[in-house]
Amino acid sequence: MSVVVREPYGNYKLYIKGADQKIFERLKSASSKELKRTAGHLQQFAIGGYRTLCFAIRNIDSATFARWYKEYLATVNEVGGRKEKLAQLAEEIERDLTLIGVSAIEDRLQKSVPETVARLLSAGIRVWVLTGDKLETAVNIGIV
Repeated sequence: MSVVVREPYGNYKLYIKGADQKIFERLKSASSKELKRTAGHLQQFAIGGYRTLCFAIRNIDSATFARWYKEYLATVNEVGGRKEKLAQLAEEIERDLTLIGVSAIEDRLQKSVPETVARLLSAGIRVWVLTGDKLETAVNIGIV
């Protein structure tokens, strides 16, 4: 998810948050060493069962934003193929990013979830967990 903010002197900043894989592939330039270190921290957070997010920023000059925004407004009003075109426009603006940070959030299960899952399993009911989390986070939650 991203948001574009107009600064007082006319330029724009795009702020974005998302999964590490999505953010990393859109970074402008970052040292390989820095990315490996950050990826290592994210991996450790995920193994610990934390939900992780990356945050990045992009400076956009007013001419570039004006051109992009004009295309965006035209696309929003289209009937056919709007979803695909909006995704393409998002890809266009959400690039050349600079990583500014990561977060690790503990998101505990509700109190009765482990017992409820155990009862479902003992009743012979198959239980499937669908998640958008990293594999390590999902495994950690699944063990609980």
